[in-house]
Amino acid sequence: MNESPVLQANGLSKSFADKEVIHSLSLEVLPGEIVGFIGPNGAGKSTSLRCLLGLNFPETGEVRIAGIDALRHPVRARSQVGYLPGETSLYKQMRGQEALDFGLAFHRKIQQAIVEDSLASWQLPLQRKIHTYSAGMKQQLALVIALGPDVPLYLLDEPEKALDPSHRRKLRSILLGLKARGKALLLSSHHLSELEELADRVIFLRSGLIIPDEEIEQARAQIALYARARFHEPPAPERLKDFEYEIDGRQWSFLPKPGEDPSSLATRLRKLGASSVKVGDPSLEEIYERLYVLELQS
Repeated sequence: MNESPVLQANGLSKSFADKEVIHSLSLEVLPGEIVGFIGPNGAGKSTSLRCLLGLNFPETGEVRIAGIDALRHPVRARSQVGYLPGETSLYKQMRGQEALDFGLAFHRKIQQAIVEDSLASWQLPLQRKIHTYSAGMKQQLALVIALGPDVPLYLLDEPEKALDPSHRRKLRSILLGLKARGKALLLSSHHLSELEELADRVIFLRSGLIIPDEEIEQARAQIALYARARFHEPPAPERLKDFEYEIDGRQWSFLPKPGEDPSSLATRLRKLGASSVKVGDPSLEEIYERLYVLELQS
C-alpha cells in the first residue's frame, strides 16, 4: 500500500524585492524517509524551508503537512513540525532550562526519551544563562527543542552546524531513530559525506530551482567515465604523457584508454604515485562538484 506524503509542496514561488528566490518548487517527503536538501549558499534552501513552514508566505503554490493545508492553517500545520532554523536564535537572558521548557511548550506530545538522552549525552549546563553558551552548546539546545516534540515531520536547516564529530555522531543516531519510528525528515547540510550515509535520497537546489533528475544522472555518468585520483605531490609532466586527464583543485580525473579496464587504469595511477584512486559510481561530494563548482568556474 502506498503511503501518503507527510510533506507535499507543489509550485512554490517566492520573491524578495522583485528578485525571485524560489521558483516553482515541488517536493514530497514520505513517512520514515530522510531527504537531504543540497545546494551552495544562496541557492534558496533556508527560504524554501521557511516557505514550507509558512514563516515566509509564497506568492504561488500549496503546501500540505500531515494532510493540513499549511498556507491556510499555518498554526495547525506548525504543530505537526519540529523545526530547526539555520540561524540559531535563543533568548540570551534565559537559562537553558527556561528556553527548553519554553520551546517544548508549543507541542502537546514530547518524546521525553530523546530529550533526556540528548541532554545526558551533550551535558548541557541548563542552569546557566544562554549568553554564556558556546556556539556548539546553543546548537545542541536548539536541536533538543526541535527534535523533542513527537510530531510526524522535522525540518532541519544545517543541524550539524557548530557540532564537533562526536556530537554529530549522536545527532545521526537520533535522526536514524526518528526514521525508524516512521518520522519524515527534510534537512539541509554541507556535510555531504555524512549526509550520503544518512539520507534515503537528496534534492539538489540551484538558484531556487530543483535540478532535474536527468541532469544529476548525466553528471553521475560523466564522472563515472573517469578514474579520480589524488596525489601528495603532482607527478612530473614527462610521466603524464600517456594519460588524458583534467585537474580540479586537488582531484585529478583520468580517462581510460580505449578498451582499458578501470581497474587497470587504477593500477597505472597508483604506480604514478596516486595516494587515492576512485573508479565507478561517484560520491555525493563529486556530484556536487560537477553540478556547482565546475559550473561556476566555467
